[in-house]
Order: sequence, then C-alpha cells, then structure tokens
Amino acid sequence: MTVKHSRSSSGVRVNAGRIGSNHEKYALGVLMHFRQIVNAAKRHFQSVQNEGGITDAQLWALWQIDTKQGLSAGELARHMSIHQSTASNLVHHLVARGLVYRTRTGLDQRVVRMFSTSAGKAILKKAPGPMHGVLPDAVYQLPDTELRRLCEALELLSRRIISLDVQGARTRR
Repeated sequence: MTVKHSRSSSGVRVNAGRIGSNHEKYALGVLMHFRQIVNAAKRHFQSVQNEGGITDAQLWALWQIDTKQGLSAGELARHMSIHQSTASNLVHHLVARGLVYRTRTGLDQRVVRMFSTSAGKAILKKAPGPMHGVLPDAVYQLPDTELRRLCEALELLSRRIISLDVQGARTRR
C-alpha cells in the first residue's frame, strides 16, 4: 500500500491518504458528505434570504425569541450555541429591522429581555422551514447513540484540523 504525502496550502506536509485503500474510499466519502451538507445549508440560506430578506442565523434567532418570549441575549446565545456577542449582533440587526424589540422588565433592570414584533411574526409565517436551519434540524433528529458517535468523531476531526492550523501558522511565521 502506498502512502502519499503532499503539502497543504499552508506548506505543512500532510498524509494525502492511502491510495487504493478503504481508507481513501472513506476519506473521499466524508469529504463528499461535508460538501453535500454545506451545499444543502447554502440552499436553505438562499431560500431564507429570498423569502424573508434576513439571514438564516437571524431567522433562527427570531424564531428562538418568538418561541421563548422574554429571552436575554445570554439565553439566546446558549439556545443557539453561539457567543453572546454574536447573539447581540444578530439581535441588533433584528431590532433595526423592527422584527424584535428589547425592554427591561422585572426587578433586575440590568437584564434586557427580547420580544418579537408583529413584523417579526409575519416573517416567521412566510419563511421556509426549518426555522433553525437544515443542519441543526438534521442534527437534532439523530438518535442519541448516533449523535454521540458523530460528536466524538467531529471532536477528533476538529482537534486534528486545529493542530494542522497551528502547525501551518508556525510555518508561515
């Protein structure tokens, strides 16, 4: 069996696969599936953009706010698995378009709560589903055992990519 090495765009030497093996077949299959996933997400993004005039992330945030009226930015960030500053930026755009409003309620006036407006509800009615995007929808539909296996495999892949990125950064210096 031949192991082929090549240089990545960052100049780091990488294993390009075991030519003619099941390893290569599976590696190419994984890459194909990633492309299919990305393309499906792009198509959904385009349909959301065309129908509602907002991004898929904004639609997801709007849906979360509408479903759970009175969310804080921190709660929204947790529900979407994003950084709080990213959630705040999404909300800023939704407020600017009149789809969401913010107010301070309750005893703790430091906490800002978010609510959807009638214009926001109208966007949700005409937007193509799923409201939180095709990728999160597909992930949430996986059975627990498959979800755990996928999470473990992606964690391993993520660590390898980060390692290659760090190596590439050192090489570029």
